[in-house]
Amino acid sequence: MTLTELEKQVGELEDIEAIKRLQRLYVYALASQQWDDMVDCFADDGIADVYDWGPKKGKEEIGSMFRENFEGRVLPTHGHFVTQPIIEVDGDKATGIWMLYLFLPGPEMTWTQCRYDCEYVRTGGGWKFGYMKFTRPWPSEAVVTGGKD
Repeated sequence: MTLTELEKQVGELEDIEAIKRLQRLYVYALASQQWDDMVDCFADDGIADVYDWGPKKGKEEIGSMFRENFEGRVLPTHGHFVTQPIIEVDGDKATGIWMLYLFLPGPEMTWTQCRYDCEYVRTGGGWKFGYMKFTRPWPSEAVVTGGKD
């Protein structure tokens, strides 16, 4: 391996670790309702596509969506575990797939599996979400049953 190849590989590993930190910061800020920190995880023209609320573009729309739909509903006690990342870096862009395991306390405590499909962009402020899609529950019943209705 040449020095140039080694430098490229180390750079890619550093990018992957930065993206992992971004994803963890996002989930932590969401769970603790630190909306400004959560929104700062997105690029200025980033898109968040959550549930069936439709894609929201830009920090203002994204922040409003989360505040309106999650204020007082997402709590640190719910338990959020983001795991199993598959991250591919290509220059100043990257993709990632993550699993989120969400614990919902209550009379009937449940775990649910969710999925993040992400596109990341390198900005002057580091790695940010260019696009983030959150799907819950995942996998859907159609996927589990092989597409049968």
